Amino acid sequence: SVRSWGELSRPWIMVSVNDDEDPHFRKAAFDPNLCPADCPRPCEATCPVVAISKSGVDDKKCYGCGRCLSSCPLQLIHAKNYVRSPQDLVASLRGSPVDALEIHTSGSTRQSFRELWKGREGESHGIEGWAAGLKLVAVSFPDQEEKLLDFMQFVSLTLNLPEHVEMLWQTDGRPMSGDVGHGTARASIVLAQRVLGCQREAGLQGGVQLAGGTNDYTATLLERNELFKSQVTGGKQGVVGAAFGGYARKLLRDELEALNAMGSSLKLEEHQQLAESASMRALAFVNEFKATALGAKRS
Repeated sequence: SVRSWGELSRPWIMVSVNDDEDPHFRKAAFDPNLCPADCPRPCEATCPVVAISKSGVDDKKCYGCGRCLSSCPLQLIHAKNYVRSPQDLVASLRGSPVDALEIHTSGSTRQSFRELWKGREGESHGIEGWAAGLKLVAVSFPDQEEKLLDFMQFVSLTLNLPEHVEMLWQTDGRPMSGDVGHGTARASIVLAQRVLGCQREAGLQGGVQLAGGTNDYTATLLERNELFKSQVTGGKQGVVGAAFGGYARKLLRDELEALNAMGSSLKLEEHQQLAESASMRALAFVNEFKATALGAKRS
């Protein structure tokens, strides 16, 4: 039976950081006064969270998917990127009840990754010391193509995590696209297969988690390719989980729209009825995902 809202255990608290400009840490922006009166406003139609209006972009709704950037016929829309120094990150996180850390990196600027973790030359330390008290560190990255093995070895050597901190390789196949359609799920699966191959070749530790394009079709692909950890035999490593961003927003759209309609500053977790509805919907999806990925629903 489905557990009640009060019986749900406290999940780990994870914070996300970036080592350089990253689509997960940006907002769309434009000056609405520059828009011509007869513009058909394709930007509004392409925004999945209705963050664009004649007043501009609502920062609270925009999550940086970037779909509007190329839609403007006059190219008036740009991205505001947010990159914080290691010192600022540590200062803001110190004392917070954080269990896990997610690092987003493009892999193209390895110096930025090293500086985030170790600190800049001649300056204070990076986030390495603070992260030593965590339970898990996840590194989220897109496909590095022929440099994938070298990149993963670089990350493992740079982090050099203590034994009590788990490592998680997060395959960002198609960033923030899970709500687009089933086709986006394949990119994350393909990247996960390559990551698992590199792990075996280099003997690297850590679980592999799918992200970037994951949706309700991901479980089917996992089951079809027998990639879930419990399905893998012969001592080989497998996928341990999946993260859902764009698809999660699509899944909880009713609750999010209801909250927006209230016109209040409440967050979803602060509205008990909506929070309970969203949690139960998410829990049902997770249970369905596990059953499908493990082949339990195979006829």
